[in-house]
Amino acid sequence: MLQEHTPDKDQKSKYPFFVTLILFSEFSEKFCYTGYYIILKLFFYEELNYNSETRYSLIRTFERVSIFTPLLGGIIADIWLGCFKTISYAFILYILGNTIVIVSSIPKDVTLMRTLALLGVLIAVVGNGGMQPCLPAFGGDQFKNNQTRQRRYFFSLFYLVSNVGTILPFLFLTDLRAEFKCFYQDTYSALTFGIPSLLVLLSFIVFICGKPWYERRTTARRTLASFFKCVAYALIKKVTNKGEKRDHWLDHADNKYDEDLIIDIKSFLNILWLYLPLPLFWALHEKQGTKWMLQAVSMDNEIRGFGIKRDYMQTINPVMIVILIPVFECIVYPCMSKLNLCKTDLQRMTVGGCLFAVAFLISGVTEMNIAARQNIPPYLNKSDLFVVNNSPCKISVKDASPKSLEKFDGKFINISETADGKLKIVPEECSASGDTVTTISSLKTFTIVMLTLWDDELYYIPQEGETNGTSNNITRVKIYFKTEKTYNSSKDIHFILESGKEPICLYPSENISLPFQVGWTDYHSIDPDEYTIYFSTNETDSNKQRKERIDSYTFLKGASYVAAFYQTVGAEKDKFSIYTIIPNIKTPLFYLLPQIFILTCGEVMFCVTGLIFSYSQAPKSLKAMVQATWLLSNAIGNTLVIFIEKFPKFENQSSQHFLYAVLMLTSMLAFACLGHLYKYVNEDEISG
Repeated sequence: MLQEHTPDKDQKSKYPFFVTLILFSEFSEKFCYTGYYIILKLFFYEELNYNSETRYSLIRTFERVSIFTPLLGGIIADIWLGCFKTISYAFILYILGNTIVIVSSIPKDVTLMRTLALLGVLIAVVGNGGMQPCLPAFGGDQFKNNQTRQRRYFFSLFYLVSNVGTILPFLFLTDLRAEFKCFYQDTYSALTFGIPSLLVLLSFIVFICGKPWYERRTTARRTLASFFKCVAYALIKKVTNKGEKRDHWLDHADNKYDEDLIIDIKSFLNILWLYLPLPLFWALHEKQGTKWMLQAVSMDNEIRGFGIKRDYMQTINPVMIVILIPVFECIVYPCMSKLNLCKTDLQRMTVGGCLFAVAFLISGVTEMNIAARQNIPPYLNKSDLFVVNNSPCKISVKDASPKSLEKFDGKFINISETADGKLKIVPEECSASGDTVTTISSLKTFTIVMLTLWDDELYYIPQEGETNGTSNNITRVKIYFKTEKTYNSSKDIHFILESGKEPICLYPSENISLPFQVGWTDYHSIDPDEYTIYFSTNETDSNKQRKERIDSYTFLKGASYVAAFYQTVGAEKDKFSIYTIIPNIKTPLFYLLPQIFILTCGEVMFCVTGLIFSYSQAPKSLKAMVQATWLLSNAIGNTLVIFIEKFPKFENQSSQHFLYAVLMLTSMLAFACLGHLYKYVNEDEISG
């Protein structure tokens, strides 16, 4: 049964305010790591000339190294150097690696730049990994055993500061790099790398200055081999002495190894056993970032006319963490304690993990909402053709649906319903009326056909239609036209779209045969806005430009449009029609906020409490190694992502999100079962 871990009441002890130096070190480490991650993606591509695949591979490799090296740092700290020295040497490696990267960014031979950059990043990553398990363990060591509450607040602050260090580079480092690029052509990358590097150097100096005040735990001076030998000896004795009963199988080694070592190994293995289900949790935690960014790409990022960069969605989670950590510590947890809910660390972690699953369920519902509202082109389901009737003729359609098109009308037509897969049309009520049947064969892809009246004959232009215009949520427009005059150059006429900003000019396509009266413009990307549309001609006889207002229209975000212009003579007004081929995006970006909020609540309950649990339950001689094990479960989870990506793909993305929710719940169910069997260790039970 889960036992509640209730520490002794905190006695009045002086708060170790010098832990702010450790918090500043964590902030600078995260700021530098995130900043380098952002800059390196651009640096590898723009200046080292790596292609996208190589750049991605290198970044992922360095990520893998950075999340596996903490285990090495934890071992060195607990068995050899201690946390203070390990952090100090890791800082030196970090600074050295950063310096090499800065040197590599100064323009020189590309091969030399690549070599220095990769070497520098590798050294920096090793230094970073060495610091990660030691900083929280060293910070926890600064509190006395009767300062349990203060220590818990420290770990909450530690996680909060870590997230602040993650947010800030996203907010200004990329823009700052762009500004440096304008003014310092040769050294802008070095300047950008220099900012986080200087911060790390400053934090190292500040960290060393705190040396007189730090509480430095002495290491047990055991070798790593002694741990493995003790475990192996106990297993052998258990197998060979089957008749001998012991409370724990490790007790079989008490005739050869000291009691403190055996107690430490017991505690460590109990925690390790408890962490077995966590890699799946971390894998899905990593996966949600990718999945939710894909959701953001499919949504409308404009709120009340204000556009939000989708990259900023990555910062909402850490911003919420910064806000919610004090809320949970000061309001949520005290209220839950009064209601006798989630009183133990493992209970909080289990609930936090379940909130992750709930967040995935909500994201699945959001995905269903996106699919229901998505700007799916109608032709993907029911049509092969979109026919633009840019003529004064009524069109009769044979053996297809719909059966007719009105004058200056446009409709989707399913050509597959016809007997021979061809569209047969007859003009009516115009100068081209008669029994003439025009046969149109569909292209292999979605086809747009423009019909117009030219010299009393029905003329048509079949072209491949827009099929991916909204893949990046951009607005696209194309104009078909028929003019009364004949023009000899594509520069003689153009359409102008004005919205109060710089006018947009759409010229006839270069693929039109000269001279021309009938033609089209190529697709043009525009900002969503209300535009006034003009038809402009260059009068060769008077050398003047004639500009005629023909219509106004509001183009929506992410939609694809086809327009048709038919110029008439005399008093009759010119005809202008606009048709929506791909509808606009209808799911607002803020629909992601509920799932991000639930996930952040889960992260506060799971990750912050996990830091606290990993320290409080770790043997005194293995504090850094247990923190490294916590980070290692994260590292294994990040590796599991590769296998999760191999899962069969569902036709509906929402099903993928629901699967992830089930996997997350399964992981938490296993964790809850192991936690139910876990026996909490009090401070006085942990070996000195």
